[in-house]
Amino acid sequence: MTKQHVRESKRLEVENEKLKARLKQLKGGQVKINLNEFDREITLQEGKKISLPIGQVKEVRKLIFKKLASYDDATILENIRRKD
Repeated sequence: MTKQHVRESKRLEVENEKLKARLKQLKGGQVKINLNEFDREITLQEGKKISLPIGQVKEVRKLIFKKLASYDDATILENIRRKD
């Protein structure tokens, strides 16, 4: 095999792994959330009570996500599904 063939083979292997990961995400039903839209919706919903700057909402979201990252997936899902 030439160096060019080896490089191409490695590139295809990397691309294949990326596609496998993407397919796994799609099968799992994972959808990427547009966080700017998410923050805007929160601002509009909460704005009915008091006016919140979107920057403040973004900062609170970051803090919440950072804290959630310290929990296992099952605990996070259980608490997200709560209705209170």
